[in-house]
Amino acid sequence: MPKQEALPTYGIPSTEDLVVRLCAYCEGTGEVDVGTFIEEYQPCPVCDESGIMRVPSDYIKCRKCDGTGQEDAGEFIQWFMPCEKCHGTGWSPPPPVYR
Repeated sequence: MPKQEALPTYGIPSTEDLVVRLCAYCEGTGEVDVGTFIEEYQPCPVCDESGIMRVPSDYIKCRKCDGTGQEDAGEFIQWFMPCEKCHGTGWSPPPPVYR
């Protein structure tokens, strides 16, 4: 039986119920355009080129980046970096429920 490659889980305990989702940062392609004026691609730093990742099933679309996994970090030109809240995954924990 061939060994299956582990998907990135980003510190989430493996005991939780995880589901496979497309990487929001690279939109499932496994690479991101880092070129300023011309297209230049590098491996996605969020999913390690797999285009997919595992997140807990109760996670919701990130409210800070609206599920894109990206934040605009440029002042003069459009330049994106992974979202601080979801770390580029596009998914974040649900808000706490207070009783």
